[in-house]
Amino acid sequence: GELTAQEWASALEQEAYTVETPVRLSGPLLKRSPHFFGGWQLRWFEVGSGTVRYYGSPDEAQARAKPHGEISLAGLHVQRRSTSAFDFTTKHTGDTKFSLDANVASKVRSSGWELGPTGVLTSQQWVAALEQEAALAIRPGASREV
Repeated sequence: GELTAQEWASALEQEAYTVETPVRLSGPLLKRSPHFFGGWQLRWFEVGSGTVRYYGSPDEAQARAKPHGEISLAGLHVQRRSTSAFDFTTKHTGDTKFSLDANVASKVRSSGWELGPTGVLTSQQWVAALEQEAALAIRPGASREV
């Protein structure tokens, strides 16, 4: 049977979302919930194309599901909290501060996530990747607004 125009559009839209964007770094981080009683949540992060995005699990990222959040890294400001924890804001986050912690080994073990060859990354590796991508995000047209 022939595809209707609407089916075509929806297939193309789906296709557009699955275009591979280069990922500089991916892995688990603890993210502090913005809610008062939320605590820390294990999330899967990807840094690439001048943005950082996060998913509920590595499976979601692999399936190219819609990320829980995606932030342009233009205007990145990082503040280290400890050897493993850091906060960041960008031009687009307004008053929202993202608090992340790379000390995730025990949480990852209990979650059963497959980490792949890189394993758990250090906060230094994450901050370096964020800063490198932020430099890319400054170029006009390098990153799409989210």
